[in-house]
Amino acid sequence: ERSKQYFSALKKAGLDDETLVQPEQGSWKWLILFVAGLLPAMFGGSLSWPGRYIAQRIVKARMKKKEFRTSVWMAVTAVLNMFIYVGTLITGLVKGNATRVALALILPIVFWFYWYYTDRMRNWWSARKALSHPDRDKLLSLRKSVFGLKH
Repeated sequence: ERSKQYFSALKKAGLDDETLVQPEQGSWKWLILFVAGLLPAMFGGSLSWPGRYIAQRIVKARMKKKEFRTSVWMAVTAVLNMFIYVGTLITGLVKGNATRVALALILPIVFWFYWYYTDRMRNWWSARKALSHPDRDKLLSLRKSVFGLKH
């Protein structure tokens, strides 16, 4: 019952458990990463956009159960982006274009960095919201009671 109350209160507050209990995720130090990584993240996001878009369309059309959508979306995106990667690499090798081969070699890195960057950004915003939420102390207290921790 306490667990149900806690997660209901979290949902009502628009917060999540992870960032509520890990306020360091909302540190202003993360802004250094966000500023420094903006261009590589935008580059990775723009290059992975076709795969992500097609995967989203497939998932919306085919997946009826919500609990499977994220994993299927990630798998389809990974496969489609692999085609982009392999296509770029083969094209660069066939044409003897060193720039295209170099681009192909950094694609997995910028694709990964885009995911990492957006995940960190989401967590940062959520943690900032949790840090300044007026009911933060009440939610933490309720969480402690769920796990049987002493106050």
